[in-house]
Amino acid sequence: MISERAQALGLLSEEEVTAFERRGFVGPFRCMDTETAIAIGERIRTEVQLSPSAIYAHTVADPSSMLWARDRQLDSPLVHRACTGEQIVGRVVSLLGPDVLLWRSDVFMQSMSDAPTALHQDLKFTGKLNIPGIDRADGGMPLNVTAWLAFTPMSASTGALRLVPGSNGAGPLPLVKGEGGPFGKGTRLEKTYGPDELHTLDMEPGEFVLFDNLTVHGASPILSESTRVAISIRFVSTAVRVNPRGTQQNGHSMELSRFGSLLVSGIDRFGHNVLRSPPSGIGTVPLRDERSTALSLGLS
Repeated sequence: MISERAQALGLLSEEEVTAFERRGFVGPFRCMDTETAIAIGERIRTEVQLSPSAIYAHTVADPSSMLWARDRQLDSPLVHRACTGEQIVGRVVSLLGPDVLLWRSDVFMQSMSDAPTALHQDLKFTGKLNIPGIDRADGGMPLNVTAWLAFTPMSASTGALRLVPGSNGAGPLPLVKGEGGPFGKGTRLEKTYGPDELHTLDMEPGEFVLFDNLTVHGASPILSESTRVAISIRFVSTAVRVNPRGTQQNGHSMELSRFGSLLVSGIDRFGHNVLRSPPSGIGTVPLRDERSTALSLGLS
């Protein structure tokens, strides 16, 4: 059993680490209270998403929505604080070791008009252009741990995360060309899965789940009028090479000269990657004050 102290620090028990390795995911866990999470999600929707990221405002993206959704931990103090809470980072350290980079995040704001995310593996995050976002020095498959954090309720009718337990043990799965694949890549998994093979993860605002880049996952359709707000937060060991082909272009045509990873735990013993400092300033109120913000927004 994990001690109360370890739980307070956001550490995983040995049983939870084993479950992650066996099933490909673990959670959900809570990193903030529901009211705070709803307030943060509303501020992301109404403030952060009003302008493209300062990191990518000079470039193009395919799809263009990534200019607003990608890597806001680098220019938004609010998103940075939400992505780097100790309840999240502590559990990631339990899986990746003490030296950890936050190298990417994606804000998801989806509604009934958006197609559900098809089942897929993240692998090396190659994008449409098949350019790896992460790699190991030997070219092998690196371990990425994604923390998928909900700011609105997630259920089978509101875009819940769906995962295939144990699919991480199969390694990279074959792809075939065809419609229905995720993110406009023009490919989908050759293997199909029945409803009994999927684990639909109900989550409340402020809860997150951890899964690895080999775990097959997607999302259920959104059948309600509400907007689904979530963020995927990507972590790797400092031993991993981020954007190993340099800054000219990533897999979605984005130029990367302003990009960098954030060291969120430990030290960088390798020097593979460009590191940035967290965004400064008071672009939003401190995270601890989000509850009062929720009250002012009438979200209590």
